[in-house]
Amino acid sequence: MLKPSAPTSNHLRTLNLSLFDQLAHRVYVSILFNYLPINTCNKLQQSLAHTLTKFYPLPGRFRENDHQLSIHCNGQGVEYVETKVNADLAKFLHEPLVDLLPKMDHRPSSPLLGVQVNVFNCGGLIMGIQVSHIVADAFTLATFVNEWVYTSLTGTTKDCLQISFGLLSSLFPTRVLSGPQYSPPPPNSTTRPKIFTKRFVFDALAIANLKNTIEDSTTSSS
Repeated sequence: MLKPSAPTSNHLRTLNLSLFDQLAHRVYVSILFNYLPINTCNKLQQSLAHTLTKFYPLPGRFRENDHQLSIHCNGQGVEYVETKVNADLAKFLHEPLVDLLPKMDHRPSSPLLGVQVNVFNCGGLIMGIQVSHIVADAFTLATFVNEWVYTSLTGTTKDCLQISFGLLSSLFPTRVLSGPQYSPPPPNSTTRPKIFTKRFVFDALAIANLKNTIEDSTTSSS
């Protein structure tokens, strides 16, 4: 368990979730990052510990006595794993990406964030991240990763970055819900629906043409 570099302030120890968080599926959102050969594992741990001080709910845990409607921001830590992969990154990218994500399950005592750094023979690495969908959406995850990257490169956190948690819960508090609640089947279930993913790649020329089209249309309308 990797803990924040500084403890969370007492007045931030409890984070009430919003109604939208309450309705979110009890699943982990996953993302993979591929990097060319670099030697940054120690730097990754240090910068992650500093980044977690700003994103203090992530190293916390769900409170077990309130049906996971709040997070105890106790700095218990996030799961951090480093693995050695007996293959080269270039070859592995053409094969199914398996076992590159930390093993996570949604229990009150489980970490809300997991990171697995997979180092290949060539020195390249694939970093897999899983975060609870209840506490982080895609925007929050992207903000967290960008802050982590900045801290890893510079050794400091962004002074201008002000993270505010709890605003949504003040506007849309949780409540007692009636009727059955949907929960996705377990990963090994035979009734689990098939999920299809499509990847769209835009090269530099396509993006430049798109920008020119937008600029031309803006000029015409003005």
